[in-house]
Amino acid sequence: MSTLYVDTINEKTSGNGVQIADLVPAAGSVVQVVNTTSTTATEVDSSTTWTTVAGSITITPTASTSKVLIMHNAGGMAYANPEGIGFRLLRDGTVITTHPRYGFKAAPDGTWNSVPFTMIYLDSPSTTSAVTYTFQVNATGTNGQWRHNDSSGVSGTATSIAQEIAQ
Repeated sequence: MSTLYVDTINEKTSGNGVQIADLVPAAGSVVQVVNTTSTTATEVDSSTTWTTVAGSITITPTASTSKVLIMHNAGGMAYANPEGIGFRLLRDGTVITTHPRYGFKAAPDGTWNSVPFTMIYLDSPSTTSAVTYTFQVNATGTNGQWRHNDSSGVSGTATSIAQEIAQ
C-alpha cells in the first residue's frame, strides 16, 4: 500500500481543468442522490384504473452496473370501502413492482382512514441513460374514494428519492 501526499495539483495543459476520470467508487457506496417533492394531490372515486401520481423522478446512472435505490413517501386517505388499494412503480413506463393492499376497508362509521403510500425498491436498470421512475395507485374495487398526497382536502408533500449505488 502506498500513500500519495500533494499540496497542489496543476493541470498539464491550460484550459482543460484537472480531471480524475479513472476513479471507481467502492461497491455499496452512494454515487449520487436525486430527490423531488410535490404538493400535487390525486383524488379518485370508484375507479379500478391505474392512475399516475406526483413524485416521478429521473436519474442518470454513471455505470451500467449500478443499482438504483428508489424511495417514495406520501400521505393518503381512503373513504367508504374502496376495497383493495394498489401502489406500483414503473421504470420508463414499464411496471417493475406492485404493492397491493388487498382487503382495505374504511372505518365502519364511514370516516376517512389514513393510507400511507410508501415504497422502497432496489432496481438494476443496466444503463447509463436517464431513467424515469413513476408511481401509480388504484383501487381494486369500484366502491369509495382514495387520495394520494392528500389529507381531507389538504395537500401534503410527496417525497421521492433515487440513489445510485456502486456495484
